[in-house]
Parts: sequence; structure tokens; C-alpha cells
Amino acid sequence: MRITYVIDHLKRAGTQQHVCQLTRELYKLGHQVQLICLEDKGDMAPELEELGVPIIAIGMGTIYKPQSLLKLRKLYQVIKSHHPEVLQTFLFKANVMGILAAGLARVPVILSSRRSLGYDSKVRRNLLLKIINPMTSGILVNSEAIRQTTIQQENSLPDKIHTIYNGIDCQPFDIPTSQETKLQLKIPREAPVIGIVANIRPVKGLEYLLEAMSTVTSETPSAHLVIVGNVYDNGEYHQSLLQKTKELDLIERVHFVHHCRNIPKIISTFDIAVLSSISEGFSNSVLEYMSAKKAIVVTKVGGNQEAIQHGESGVWVQPADAQALAAGILSLIQDPQKALKMGENASLRVQEHFTLKAMTCEYIRVYRSFLTRL
Repeated sequence: MRITYVIDHLKRAGTQQHVCQLTRELYKLGHQVQLICLEDKGDMAPELEELGVPIIAIGMGTIYKPQSLLKLRKLYQVIKSHHPEVLQTFLFKANVMGILAAGLARVPVILSSRRSLGYDSKVRRNLLLKIINPMTSGILVNSEAIRQTTIQQENSLPDKIHTIYNGIDCQPFDIPTSQETKLQLKIPREAPVIGIVANIRPVKGLEYLLEAMSTVTSETPSAHLVIVGNVYDNGEYHQSLLQKTKELDLIERVHFVHHCRNIPKIISTFDIAVLSSISEGFSNSVLEYMSAKKAIVVTKVGGNQEAIQHGESGVWVQPADAQALAAGILSLIQDPQKALKMGENASLRVQEHFTLKAMTCEYIRVYRSFLTRL
């Protein structure tokens, strides 16, 4: 198949990681895949360009100014030149401009994506999506929670929305604990490590995790917290977290790790893996924790409840509740056998339901199902 993906950019984050993984797998299977970045390419682009995947940057700014029409024309020309059979868009700007350009180019199958619960959606955004949606063949989501939200917020027809869960290559995460990494972080060899992989954004609820850590260290003084993620926007949220760390007297117990390129290695140091988000679509980080056989505590939001089975492959807690988060973490620290069993169950679950191969096969099946309807 000739497939075009349109995305705002390829800066390192969850959706971008997903698109890169999917592109890589489809390319290996012999499909012709082209990527279009509406803004700039971003730091993940070279990984795909080395494989030979063509990536084109449009240089589009805000879509609410007249200049965007010139960029829309360029986008139309790029799409038209590739003659895709299937075009799929990711992230809001692409879900608007990419769909418009694909419609003008008469692409046979035009698919939009939703990958969050729209926690920051504004009336103008939802209105634009409602206008654009009739131009699409379908909308692909990565959790049932997002499917229901899309139906409610955008008045979308249920039959038009298809759920394809994220997938992961489990093998890189099946490694022993990296004592070298613990040493680099100045964490004692036997100290319990609570860890989270999440970009530094308010939606990740990291302030609640810091408050929870204050309770955890009062009962387990040797515990350490590792926060792995890049700083987003102007860094104000990150600064507020640093200030909170000082106020809670956790400077010696909390470690921020930015621009980490070896995620499996750092996850290997976690004893308890956490996702403290106040809103979530379907987390790649949770799949990584599961692949690494970690005991997991997640908030009851979005696809977390679809990935993790409470009491079997992890623990659910209420979002924005530091005490519930602390209780979940402590329940696993204080019962190592339960934590070990949950980690093993999580590993089995990800291998049965959320592999990269299964995800790629499902995308191909869905794409072909749309093509056969033409």
C-alpha cells in the first residue's frame, strides 16, 4: 500500500513515538510510507530517514491565520505527488489541515486519529473537528475510553470510529536491573526505586506523585523517585516541581532525568513503576513497564484501565489523589511477592494483547477493509 502520515511534528513524545514505530514496521513489510510534518521535522525524524522513509516538513504555523492557506496549498501538492491510497493524520493541526488537503487531493481513504481524552479541548477545536469529520472515511482511536469521548464531544457516529491499541516490542525491556544506572543517579544499590516515564507537563500529575513520595519516604526512608521526561513549553511547570521538591524536603530522594535515550535501561532500575496522569489516552510508558515486568500503579483515567487489570497486573488509584497514590505504592513496596507476581502478570498480558506485531497487523487489516469498500 501507498500510505501517507500527516503529523504536526516528530518531537519526542508518545504519539510521535507511535507513528515512528508504525512507520518502521510498515516500511519493513514493503509498504510505501511517506511522512509529512506540518511544522518542522523534530528530533525523531533522522531515525526514519536513515531507513529511507521520505519525510517532508511544511513549515506551517498557526492554522488560524491567512498564511496557513499558502501552506495548505503546499501540503496538497505534496500529498498529490505521492498518490497515497491511505492517508492518516495525527494530532490536532494535522487532523484539520491534513484532512482538508487530502480531501482536495481526492485520496481514496482518509483517516483521522484521536489519542487523548481532550482534557484541554476548546470549543473552537471541537467545532473545527465536527466540520472536518464528514470528509474522513473513519476515525482511529487507541482506547475505548477515547472512542466514547470522541462520540460524545464530536457527535461522531459510533460505526465510524475504530479502536486499535498501541503495541510494543517487548524484547528491549527484558533486561536485568542496571546497577550502573543506579550508581550514576547516586541511588544506593538496595534502595527501592519508584519511577515514572512521562514528559514534564501538568497533565501528567507529577505534583501529586511528589506529594505521594513525601508519604512514602516517611514509611520507607530509603526510597527514591526517578522522573524521566523532557521539559515542555516554557518550563514553568518544571520549575514548580523543583520548588515543591524543596518544600517537601525531597531533594536527596527525587531524581529528574531529561533527554534519556535508553529508556529500557532506566526502567530496569524501577521497583515500582507509576503513571500519575490526570488524563491519559493509552500510555506507551505503561506498556514499557509491563514489558519490563514491573509492579505498576496507575491512575484510573483513559486507557490505563484497559491496559492494567486491577489487582492482577497492577494497581489502580484515583487521579489527583496523592494519598491514594502513596497507598498504592506502599502496598507494593511492603509486599514484594505481590509486586513480583503483578509484574509477571503484566508481562504476560502485554505479550498477549499489546505487541507491536499485533498492532501493525491490525492497522493493515483496517486500512485494507476501507480500501475494499471503494
